[in-house]
Amino acid sequence: MSRQRAQWGLPDAAAGLLVAAALLVLLPTLPLVDPWTTPLSFAAVWLPLLGAVLIAVYMRGTGSLALDLGLRITALDVLIGLVVGLGLRTVAFIIDWVDYGTVLTGAPTLGPVVYDGWWLFAALIAPILIAPFVEELFFRGLLQRSLSRLGIPVAVIIGALCFALLHSITGYSIPAALTTFLVGLALGALAAGTGRLGAAIVAHATFNAAGVFLTLV
Repeated sequence: MSRQRAQWGLPDAAAGLLVAAALLVLLPTLPLVDPWTTPLSFAAVWLPLLGAVLIAVYMRGTGSLALDLGLRITALDVLIGLVVGLGLRTVAFIIDWVDYGTVLTGAPTLGPVVYDGWWLFAALIAPILIAPFVEELFFRGLLQRSLSRLGIPVAVIIGALCFALLHSITGYSIPAALTTFLVGLALGALAAGTGRLGAAIVAHATFNAAGVFLTLV
């Protein structure tokens, strides 16, 4: 990627990140009642991030998610992603156990469980399928690539910091922030090392799926 190309998406990435952060800060001040709180918190993150990606790619870029962001996946990406995702969940398990003496899965807490369509979406589809796809497009695709002119290690670290900060807005704790930062570093390294988002998306989905599994059992 040329120096000029690497600078292309940074304003869009910064705007998407700031809007998402502002909405997450604003949401707790609104008089919301269930079941609207959780879907609005999802939308507050996903819509600004996805909007930034679409604007950068389709209005300023080539119009190709594969060319601009590296949205490709191979069989090797799936294998690597599964291994790394499970490894990251093990690290998260250890961090939680050392700090709390128990495991904090990070999976959605929805009050009394009613196994209906909404539960299926909020507890399974959203964290395992949608969040990894949207967040990897933004953080490891748009943001990390737009920062690559600073050098790959710096881009990975800044992307991981932004990833951790956004996830810490609604519930900060040092262990959770540390875990999210380490996950961001690993996903960023995967994306940088392979030149594709496939392994990072699979690892992210596997990490979240393992957390949901721990919650269910």
